[in-house]
Amino acid sequence: MQLRKVRKDGINEVGCLVVDELGAPIDRICRYTLIEIAGRADSTQENITRHIIHIERWAEQLDINLEEEVAIRGLVQGELFTSLVRHLESYSEKPRNITPIT
Repeated sequence: MQLRKVRKDGINEVGCLVVDELGAPIDRICRYTLIEIAGRADSTQENITRHIIHIERWAEQLDINLEEEVAIRGLVQGELFTSLVRHLESYSEKPRNITPIT
C-alpha cells in the first residue's frame, strides 16, 4: 500500500489515494479518504491516510480482516486492541506515545 496525493479538479484541494502494489486504488479506503476527510487541511488528510495505511499493514501482518472484526466485535477483544497499540508505540521515539510511520 502506498499513499498518492492527487489534486482535485477545479478546486485548490488535495485528496489522498491509497493504492496497491500495481498502482490501483483500494476502493474501500479511498472512499473514506476522498469523501469523509475531504475539506480538511492537506497535511491532516495525509496524516490520517498514513494512519490508515499503518493500521491496514498491522492487520495484514496478523491476518486480521478489519472490516469483519469491526463489524462483529468493534476490536473489543483486549488482545487485538493491545496488539495494535503496542504496534503503533513501537514506531514512537517516546514511550507510551503513538506516532504514524513516515
